Amino acid sequence: MSKRIIVLVACLLAGLAACANATPVAYNEAVSGDLCFCLPFALFTLDIGANTVSGTTALHDVDDFVLAVPAGMELTDITFAFVLSPDGVTDAVELFSLDIWGDFLAPSLGEAAIQFFGASPAHLYASALPLGAGSYSLTRFFAGQTGPGDWSADYSWTFDVAPAADPVPEPASLTLLGCGLVALGRRRWKPRRSNQPLDCLRAINRHWHRGADMIPKIRHVLAAFATLTLIAMSAPVSCDASPVLIAGSDTVNIGDVFTIPVSIDSALGLTAFQFDVGFDATIIELVSFADTGTDFETAATSGGGALLGLTGFPQGSPANDLSGVADSMFTFGAGLTPNGSLVNVTFQAIAAGVSPLSFSCVSCAGSFLIDDGVLLSSGNADFTLQDGAVTVTSTVPEPATLTLLASGCAMAASRRRRARS
Repeated sequence: MSKRIIVLVACLLAGLAACANATPVAYNEAVSGDLCFCLPFALFTLDIGANTVSGTTALHDVDDFVLAVPAGMELTDITFAFVLSPDGVTDAVELFSLDIWGDFLAPSLGEAAIQFFGASPAHLYASALPLGAGSYSLTRFFAGQTGPGDWSADYSWTFDVAPAADPVPEPASLTLLGCGLVALGRRRWKPRRSNQPLDCLRAINRHWHRGADMIPKIRHVLAAFATLTLIAMSAPVSCDASPVLIAGSDTVNIGDVFTIPVSIDSALGLTAFQFDVGFDATIIELVSFADTGTDFETAATSGGGALLGLTGFPQGSPANDLSGVADSMFTFGAGLTPNGSLVNVTFQAIAAGVSPLSFSCVSCAGSFLIDDGVLLSSGNADFTLQDGAVTVTSTVPEPATLTLLASGCAMAASRRRRARS
């Protein structure tokens, strides 16, 4: 009996913890920043309840993002509500595509037309719902209008998420359950012996001893309850190592041209990445960057695929940040596991000092990875960023070298004087 109570208490605490930790998304562009058509897309990890993403859209204002549905949940409804400011136009429309994020070859889950002169709100993608655990992108691929004006609209996406439905029992399971219930019912309603006086005394004695035996059991149950309460209140700890994006380090001399690798550790099928890396432009100077010959390229080509092509943009004058360094596998296989090099960045040392190599994202929400088909964002602490550093030393001779040089000069001068005498 005590085991049953412990199990019930554990289930109750787990349910309470799940309800307490439910935090549906409530993103507003006016408060949290403008969404855009840029990599990496904003990532919203949904939770049970009504998750909302609101902002303003227009003909030349594209707001794309990625939704992550955690395990044990499913996306059940997608609603788009809007208030239009027509500004002279007589018609305005946007077309959105719902896709599996990271699988570029998978067919679209659905396309939806937003008619801004139509009814609001609109329920979209009904044929694709519900959607289980995974990452999904919502991207606008067309916008149009009729008339010379410049329309805009305040919008609100609502994504309803519920716990994943339990699987329906198979007919055989239902049959077994029914047989079990019939057997239990028969045993419960089986005719019992008449209550003779001796039976009554035995029953009283038996229940008296059971009551005495329950005292230590109650103590065990209370102790188990206290233990489970502490477990539920403590922060969850994951046994799985999260990926680590690593910038290398080096010690060089002024004038040296050197290469710093950017690598990944604890990955599981890495198929895409993007990051920014900043450095001190007064100490080192950017020369080039490439991912040819890296472990990431090898993982792509060994699976019969290829890379889409590395991008990256030096920022600043002089350049002190390499932003938007990104590439992804096309027709990829298993991806890169568990570690390896992603990009090689080449610099030249121009002055003595220490330049940090700091991962950053100047113009976007954070670095991202697609690992095991799931979009991971550094902004959500899904993986760790490990910065590096470059130490540049001057070519001044060491003290021991100066001592040897001075001794040599003294001996040469002494021999010269002796020769003259």
